Formats: sequence, C-alpha cells, structure tokens
Amino acid sequence: ADAYKAYGKRWPHVERSRVVLFVAHQDESNELDHRKLEMALFKNHQIVSLRRSLTQLAAQCSSLLVPLAGHQNTGHTSPQALVVDGHEVTVAYFRSGYWPEQYNPAEACWEARELIERSEAVKCPSAPAQLAGMKKVQQVLCKPDQIGLFLGRQAELLARTFAKMSDPTVASDDVQAALRDPSDWVLKPQIEGSGNLLFDAEIPDALQSRSEVELAELILMERIRPPITPSAIYSAEKGGRAVPSVRNSVGELGIFGTLVADGRRQLRNAACGHLLRSKAHQTNQGGVFVGNAVVDAPLLLPPQMFWPRVL
Repeated sequence: ADAYKAYGKRWPHVERSRVVLFVAHQDESNELDHRKLEMALFKNHQIVSLRRSLTQLAAQCSSLLVPLAGHQNTGHTSPQALVVDGHEVTVAYFRSGYWPEQYNPAEACWEARELIERSEAVKCPSAPAQLAGMKKVQQVLCKPDQIGLFLGRQAELLARTFAKMSDPTVASDDVQAALRDPSDWVLKPQIEGSGNLLFDAEIPDALQSRSEVELAELILMERIRPPITPSAIYSAEKGGRAVPSVRNSVGELGIFGTLVADGRRQLRNAACGHLLRSKAHQTNQGGVFVGNAVVDAPLLLPPQMFWPRVL
C-alpha cells in the first residue's frame, strides 16, 4: 500500500484505473495465501489487484509499455507506464519468476520481465533485489570487507554469526574440508526454495564428478545444526483422521520485512511478522508443499527453561 501511494505521489496525473499486479502461476497451488493479501489491499486501502502469469503477460508485450500521462514521449528513456488490459500497474508483485522453468515460453517471458523492469511501476522485487537473494551474492556478503561497505564497524560483529559459504569450483580450504568430512557441509542451488540440497556422501560425489559449469550452479555452505525441540503435529494417512502427535523437530524462523525506497531515500523499513517452519530432525530436505516440513507456531520459554531441555 505504501508503494502504491508512493507511485501516486511521483506520477499524480491519472489517466487509467490503477492496480497492483500479482505475477503468479496460472495453476498456483498457494493461491489462498495471495488472496489474503489481495483482500487486505482492497478492504483496508481500496486498492484493486490483478493476477496474471508471465505467460499471459508475454502475450501482451507489444502493449505493456505506454508513455506516462502528462509526459512527452522522447524515446527509450522517457517514463513508461506498465499497462495490463487497460489498467496502469503501480506495483508489480512477483509470486512467480524465481525459477528458470517459470519463464515459458522463455524468450517472450524474459522480454515481458524486461519490460516490467523498464517501466515506472514499483517492482517487488526488482531484478537487482532478486539477484541479491541469490546464494552467490550471499557468499560474497559473508566477507567482512564486503558487508563492511554497508555496515561499517558493525560488519565484523555481524560476520561472526554467518555460516561459511564458498564457491565449490575453487580448490579452497572449505572444499577440501567438505571432501574430508561432508557431514559438516551442504551443497545448495543458487535458487531460493528449490530443494535438491546435497548432503553427506552426495557432496564429495558431486565435487569430484560434476563439471565446473555444473558446480557453478551450487554454493558450498557450512551446515547449520539448530537445537532439537519437541513439536506438536497432526499426521494422517490418506483418507484417515488426523491424529495429533509429538516429534523431535528442528525449526527455521523467518522474519517478514518490508522496505519501500525511492532511490536511497527509505519510505518504509519495518518488520511485519514471522513464519516458523519445522521438520523432523532426521529429515534433510525441507519444503512445506512437498510434505517434508510444516508451518509451526513458536512457544516462547525463558532461557533457563529452554536450553537445559534441548542440550
């Protein structure tokens, strides 16, 4: 909503109805999650949303960019509005476009993504912001001299909390350590949330058998071993009744953050919630939708009660 309002302040001349665009799969299995956001936008801010897939947008490439009202068209660098089916898009919110397979047909979908980036619509995320979430960029930011460009003196303290991340194509000490004892490492794809992590004996096999090009698609990361805690879950066989049970689990807590910026000027930077996922402690691969993990709820305990129970 703040991004929608910021767009309106920058481009106050209104010629078309303005909307928020959800870029999503045509066969989205997580649609209800999106719909809650759409409903909140409309109920709380009277903002209308559109849902389109990259494939649908690719079919409209020739008409996606239109000169903004009140601005003379002076060529490629003139401000362009993103227009979808007659509606001016203020915010393009990507719930798709994170995996190469989601660009199909590839050439047309990549052209559509480029046109969205060239438009004046606010992108969530923009292409640079999306690339910043890739493992390769995270690997570079693990270096104190790199994170120091953004945090100054705090960089060294923050870097102490980082797990090691290394390029598996380089014969580094970390790669040699992973070959000797792979149990302390994991090989991860660049793409967030893609699964297909490699553990234990799979790691030396991949390091020794894959080509440099294939290994460049991965990042070698120090394995994080969170404390094991009991977690209440429901389990059921197909067609059966859900039965509550308690299992030993490991959790991953994510904090939702919102950032709206106009160049270097921040309009909003705030935490706005959390998501806790847990899986059985002996399970390597994660993923709620593939059945390896569940959405969980935290139970907060004083440190003097928590740590003696999990150590």
